[in-house]
Amino acid sequence: MAHINRKILGSIKGRIGDVVFRERNGKVIVFSRPKKYKKTKSQKLKNERKKFATVVMLANIIKNSTDLYSIWKNSNLPGSNAYQKIIKNNLKLTNNVDLSINNILLPPGIDIQLNLLNTERSNNNITEIKLGLEFENAHKSLFESATIYSLFYKIDNSTAKTNIERFHFNESKINQNKEDKKYIINIPVNIKLNKNCNLIGLFCVVSEKRNHKIYWTSTKGIKII
Repeated sequence: MAHINRKILGSIKGRIGDVVFRERNGKVIVFSRPKKYKKTKSQKLKNERKKFATVVMLANIIKNSTDLYSIWKNSNLPGSNAYQKIIKNNLKLTNNVDLSINNILLPPGIDIQLNLLNTERSNNNITEIKLGLEFENAHKSLFESATIYSLFYKIDNSTAKTNIERFHFNESKINQNKEDKKYIINIPVNIKLNKNCNLIGLFCVVSEKRNHKIYWTSTKGIKII
């Protein structure tokens, strides 16, 4: 910023080239002209913003679950806090602008076998999803009393914007006999599907606290429709 002697140049106001002249308290002050930055309209940047917004919504859902968020908080995955860990580790797993079956609700844990057995429908709504869940014998006793967390995500090609209506979150208790080889789990839902919709599900299981410890499974993702 520079001062100009008015006796030499007279009164100067306005812009000349990249310089702006303004008068304050009887003095002429020179400013560099603020540069304008053109906002990019590239599709790639738009997709990156949508992808980030999708993962933030996923992080907010996980944050509202005490058990899930606590596990993230105590994990050693990259990130300065639980919220950033969720976002950082899910961004690289997201497909274009949408969640994929590779996204995770929890850090890696105990492995499970999970299969889609059936979907109940009423008109254009899915009302129930039946899963077959199987643990290795060594881990079965850890999950006699547990909760299965389910996140259903709609990939709707007819809708340009990402919105919270694409997400459906559910918690269901598991109370099965440890002698059962496979658990059959019925998850009640109310998901409306449009003509061009695809639906994926992300699932994980968290045990009740045993000897001051909580056990959890890795996330399993499946394409439902």
